[in-house]
Amino acid sequence: MENISPQIIIGNCEAEKDNHRGWIIGHFMDKGSLLHSDDLEVKWSKHLKGEKKLELAKNIQAKTLFILFNGEFRFYFPNENTDVVLSKEGDYILYDAGVAHSWEVLEDCCAINIRWPSIAGDQQTV
Repeated sequence: MENISPQIIIGNCEAEKDNHRGWIIGHFMDKGSLLHSDDLEVKWSKHLKGEKKLELAKNIQAKTLFILFNGEFRFYFPNENTDVVLSKEGDYILYDAGVAHSWEVLEDCCAINIRWPSIAGDQQTV
């Protein structure tokens, strides 16, 4: 990341992904930074085939938008008795606060997650 001026930052999501588990904007960034926001959080995510999040989790207040760039990704929504597979470039899923979910990577993938608002401790295991 490079601060060109107080109003402009440039960076590379891939190079910086380990700093905050891929999250590049949100409440967890330095307060004086343009990357700090209580309104939303943005995550750059690359996942390998076979990765899974088995524990069900839900956000108490935040909505989530997941946009797939490439690969294949499955979301499980057991309380809605459904699962969703995203497999085409640009596929997305939006789910509301309170929706319990888990996921599995079916093919190596790259995606962006956007959550709003950005609240510490908002995601909880169900």
